[in-house]
Amino acid sequence: MVVAFLVFTIMNVDYAGGVYADIKNWIQTTLNWYYVSLISVFFFLSIWLTTGKMGSLRLGADDERPAFSFFSWFAMLFGAGMGIAMLFWSIAEPIFHFQGNPFMTMAGVEAGSAEAAQIAMRISFSTGASTAGQFTPSPA
Repeated sequence: MVVAFLVFTIMNVDYAGGVYADIKNWIQTTLNWYYVSLISVFFFLSIWLTTGKMGSLRLGADDERPAFSFFSWFAMLFGAGMGIAMLFWSIAEPIFHFQGNPFMTMAGVEAGSAEAAQIAMRISFSTGASTAGQFTPSPA
């Protein structure tokens, strides 16, 4: 099925792009209610599970202590969240700003130009460095 999908896309890129855009628009207009409902159900289910009897369920033997403390688990989850955010946004943020931003509009710079790339990188460095720097310990 993956091969058929790839062959269909490669053989007629413009037609496939139109088909995929139509499918995306149909999903957004028709299944929007389903997405919101599903996320709400999972959210309330997770709250119900953690505050009920299942929230105190011990994984492992009854007499074993956890391998990691609450602080260690929190630090691992926080580190993983920061890491994936940095990996994703290190690419996504400059591209987002490269397509257009208020600084480019004020300077009269066209989106997609070399000067737009410089402005996008300046914005990314200023916002990304301050966000990551607030949570990352500095060796200095």
